[in-house]
Amino acid sequence: MKHRIATHWPAIMFSAIMLATVIVGCTPSSDGPGSGGSGSGGSGSGGSNGGGSIDDGPPGGDIDVSEIPGPGDDVTLQIDSPRLAAGKVTLPAGANLSLNRLRLVSGADDQPIESSGAFDTNTYSVWPSLVSVVDANNNVVLFGFINSGIDEVVDAKTTAAALIFLGMGAWTLPPDEFYGILSDISSLDECDALAEVIAQEMTRDPLAIANGSEAIDASLAAALEAMVSGAAFESSFAKRAQSHMRTIAPGDPFLIVNPSAPQSGISLILDSSAPEFTVRNGYRRPAVMYRVQTGYDDASGEHVELPVVDPIGDPIEIPSANTLTTSSVRLSTLFSPNLSSHWRPT
Repeated sequence: MKHRIATHWPAIMFSAIMLATVIVGCTPSSDGPGSGGSGSGGSGSGGSNGGGSIDDGPPGGDIDVSEIPGPGDDVTLQIDSPRLAAGKVTLPAGANLSLNRLRLVSGADDQPIESSGAFDTNTYSVWPSLVSVVDANNNVVLFGFINSGIDEVVDAKTTAAALIFLGMGAWTLPPDEFYGILSDISSLDECDALAEVIAQEMTRDPLAIANGSEAIDASLAAALEAMVSGAAFESSFAKRAQSHMRTIAPGDPFLIVNPSAPQSGISLILDSSAPEFTVRNGYRRPAVMYRVQTGYDDASGEHVELPVVDPIGDPIEIPSANTLTTSSVRLSTLFSPNLSSHWRPT
């Protein structure tokens, strides 16, 4: 049996900083380590440098900063050489703008857009990168996240998805989750609705994104609220599920979970298309799952209870809800009310 272990909680991304600390003013005595605490009741006077002030400075003179170590060869940067991305910008129908007067700006490039909307640009990241379509005065017209590749699109829909992504604070997730989260956002009815509002507002004001729009603000707020309440996932995710999942006849499931309610924060989420389940930890403490056999049905169909439970496989470590695995997070689980403190938009 295959078990997919997952926790669903956003983790704040950290940048690794190599900090070199120089300790000065304390020289070891001849009595060896810890001698300062061995006499007179363990007062620790041996580490006081003869009672001198801490402002006296180190006896060895100035510090040579050239001797402070820097990042080692094992430090790898995710921002390295530029990566080519190509695609097309599509303006909403009725937006009074000329594509060949616009530019596509990324963190690594600034390129003109052809009259057909085609563009070639560079990005620094292997993950989805934010790009902006700007006019001659650097007013943002549209924007979105693109990948280093071809056939990328920047339009009202990518702008809507990016607004929701930024509005929910999803940049704090691990970068390798961006693609999946953006894909989930794009599939929401609320994202389609926001894209329609953006297109309508741009027919009124081509620079509605830069100048601001109460209609866009209201639609974005409604999308975020629908995600918090769960209404967004009851609509879009349920509709897609019918086309991606095999129907299991009543009374013939692959697995049965009893009780189905979370136990001490641990939930078993069944996969209705395969004999698999996902273990979800909703509490901010790790856990361990043990699998045991308590009985079986014999050849005649009679159920036999084992006098002693029989362990199956090894224990499975389940990280706390503060830890986010990099293979299973979905947009809906970030807002799950089953979590002890579920995700809130910023």
